Amino acid sequence: SSFGRITGRHQCGALLIFLAIVLVVSPAVMVIADPASARFKLLEEDEEGVDPAIASKRSAWNTIIFALSCVPAAASQLYKEHTLAHLRQPVDPNRINCLLSFFQFIFAMIVSPLLYPLQGLANGDNWTALYPSK
Repeated sequence: SSFGRITGRHQCGALLIFLAIVLVVSPAVMVIADPASARFKLLEEDEEGVDPAIASKRSAWNTIIFALSCVPAAASQLYKEHTLAHLRQPVDPNRINCLLSFFQFIFAMIVSPLLYPLQGLANGDNWTALYPSK
């Protein structure tokens, strides 16, 4: 029984997931670190008047923020597994899920006003023109 223990399969799976995340997020990091390396003309504007370099940089930041949004969910899952595996007395899974959901909601209420401008929604009525997708 490997319940509550980290096995070699767990470590291999975690490593594969980590490598997949690095591969997916690395283009966004490269656009932010070196905008000249992006594969489009930097100074040429498209038909809506948005510089593609600015649009791709904003999309890159949104990709990184989206990837970081998984951290609170992963932390709550780890806490739940640790609590269910290591507590000496029985724990009601519904109660711990309710408690974790409550704290995730409080965390989201505190952090969301800080991250609202990063979504592009605070840039006025024409905020959809800031992104390269059509």
